[in-house]
Amino acid sequence: MNTYRNPSLYVVLTLFLVSLNGIAQQVHYTNAGYIAARTEELLDQAMEIVASGDKEAFGNFVKENYPDIIVLKADLPVYLVEVGFTKVKIRFKGKTLQMWTLREAIR
Repeated sequence: MNTYRNPSLYVVLTLFLVSLNGIAQQVHYTNAGYIAARTEELLDQAMEIVASGDKEAFGNFVKENYPDIIVLKADLPVYLVEVGFTKVKIRFKGKTLQMWTLREAIR
């Protein structure tokens, strides 16, 4: 069986993979006041409470679930681990901790 191997295809594929790695390793920064949660489900619960407008329930929810849910401070350096349509999974620079947050919480 004779297979033709195009070296330029390998070069293009290699450049593509290197560029993806560069995007994944780019440092992003947090915006203040957004919620981050250890699981996507916990983030969804928090967002439901925020949408209801019940500030007391939200405060209690954060206290009851800390440290699995936090309110982000401004300008924390993070890496993107997973990117969804409305949510992203981030890893804090220098840490192994990963959390879910909303896309607009990251710049």
